[in-house]
Amino acid sequence: MILDFLKKTKNKINGIINFSKQKYLYDEWATTKTVEGFFSVIDKLPNPDIVLKKAGKNISVLRNLENHYQVGSGIEQRKAGTLSSEWILKENNSDNKHFELYDYIFKNIDIYSLINNILDTPLYGYVPIEIIWQKIGEYIIPEKLTAKPQEWFYFNADGEFFFKDKNEGGKKLIDFNSYKFLLPRNNPSYTNPYGKAILSRCFWNVVFINGGMEFWVKFTEKYGMPFTYGKYDRSMTDKEKEEFLNALVNMVQAAAAVI
Repeated sequence: MILDFLKKTKNKINGIINFSKQKYLYDEWATTKTVEGFFSVIDKLPNPDIVLKKAGKNISVLRNLENHYQVGSGIEQRKAGTLSSEWILKENNSDNKHFELYDYIFKNIDIYSLINNILDTPLYGYVPIEIIWQKIGEYIIPEKLTAKPQEWFYFNADGEFFFKDKNEGGKKLIDFNSYKFLLPRNNPSYTNPYGKAILSRCFWNVVFINGGMEFWVKFTEKYGMPFTYGKYDRSMTDKEKEEFLNALVNMVQAAAAVI
């Protein structure tokens, strides 16, 4: 369709614009490096997730959300629907020799662990998965695929992916043509190559729930039981008074005083 359009308009376009003289047409102008006000430290593009930025946290804080009973159960139910399904490898038109090889590969890697790791992609935005290879006979095949922590990696302003390798100054470019890493991402964009993490939407809700629960426990403890007083005479020293108060606090935590 595009080729037909170009053929029909070739003469008309060449008659209006001489593209050979318009060299700027082949360059990209609007980039994160050229836009005013955009800044990245040592070419690292910070994760633009709004919730993480406002909370002053990195992506590791999202893992703690899985411990919340509602968030954790929701994640487990979502994954269970996929992990409970069976998988099958069909031969179709491939020759028997190659089919046996692929069948061997898939049966000897933990396929459900791989699927489980990939299902974390919408939760965290992206999941770096390292491939460990092995040589068997004349073939080099994957031995295992392991998901690695997101905070070990970063993108630069050009969208290139790096590993924070201490042996290479904290920046080792990952070439995906080397077949060493997989990088499933959830709705990445030019301004956000990290992808969208849906767990960040749960962050403040969980914080408020936990904070409210902590406040409520202290409130009921303070006003739901008698306030304990301990009486002392004038002969007691300040140190003895403090020890007296600490003894009462140990009995009923904060609901205590000495007079």
